[in-house]
Amino acid sequence: FYATSWALGVSLVPEDQAGRYLGVSNLAGAGAGMVGTGIGGPIADWINRIQPGMGYFVIFGAYALLLILSVVTLRWVQSKPSSSET
Repeated sequence: FYATSWALGVSLVPEDQAGRYLGVSNLAGAGAGMVGTGIGGPIADWINRIQPGMGYFVIFGAYALLLILSVVTLRWVQSKPSSSET
């Protein structure tokens, strides 16, 4: 899911401080993963009660859909010219 956010982040951060900014972005992404696990697990359990064995199939399907949406939105992310191109 991070393809778009990394591309946008790389195009926005100052080159001399890229490690700092992208490190904070990575921490935010890892935190989101922890929260997503806390939400996704109960959702999968709930779906499994309705239809046994479908919970994680649905969750991974949602992850696949979000990944595809992330890649599609890369089309609109524009990179800034590097200092050697200006």
